[in-house]
Amino acid sequence: LDPEDAGTYTVLSNIYANSQRWDSVEEIRTRMRYRGMKKEPGCSWIEVNKKIHAFIIGDESHPMKAEVDKTLNQLIYRLIG
Repeated sequence: LDPEDAGTYTVLSNIYANSQRWDSVEEIRTRMRYRGMKKEPGCSWIEVNKKIHAFIIGDESHPMKAEVDKTLNQLIYRLIG
């Protein structure tokens, strides 16, 4: 594990959180702050018609955001009902 990689600390923090080990979560986050590390925003990519689209969490700038949101909500409805 790379001690300089914020992703390593983030994954470890998530593992602790899933186990409800909140003291350990706080310890990891404190270490990250002490080292000046920040959690990178989540990002997903999808290829449609040979064009790659990137989506970063919290980003509202994609030109087809409304259409993407509508399609995503339709898929969620189909999966969950």
